[in-house]
Amino acid sequence: MSRPPEPGRTWDPLPPGETVFRLVRESKDYRETRKVSPESFTLSQADKVAELKVLSVWVDHLTTPQQAREFMESDKQSYRLVARFNVDQVRVLRPSPDSPRVPYLDVVWDRLMIDQDGEKVPDTRLGAEGHAGITGLIRPEGVERIYYKSLRSKLADLATVDVLAE
Repeated sequence: MSRPPEPGRTWDPLPPGETVFRLVRESKDYRETRKVSPESFTLSQADKVAELKVLSVWVDHLTTPQQAREFMESDKQSYRLVARFNVDQVRVLRPSPDSPRVPYLDVVWDRLMIDQDGEKVPDTRLGAEGHAGITGLIRPEGVERIYYKSLRSKLADLATVDVLAE
């Protein structure tokens, strides 16, 4: 697979075959199951109020987990697990039971921006170029929660998990 020399524009889909990761907290069951909690794939308050409402992830070949942790606002040290996914596998996930009212998930670029003299400009800190997001995890009004709970569970099952090196 050829890698793009730089990230795409916000909302552009990531290329097929890419690997992304999300930093997550260790659940109380992790040591026994070696699986992350489905709640790890719930949008944070920051994700919910962002212009692009996506579950934050990072492109593996552009950002290291240590760099990604530096972008976190608080409680950085509690995010010790790295949950990795292939974007192709994310894009084919469907809830159980399935419903045509639930969109397919996608993984898109989500360029990090900072405020500079009242203007939004791309964040140039090391690793910022690898920020992306999983779309389709915001539950529309009138659609049952069971579908989105199922998608989060399937993401947890799909994840390959490593412990973040200190």
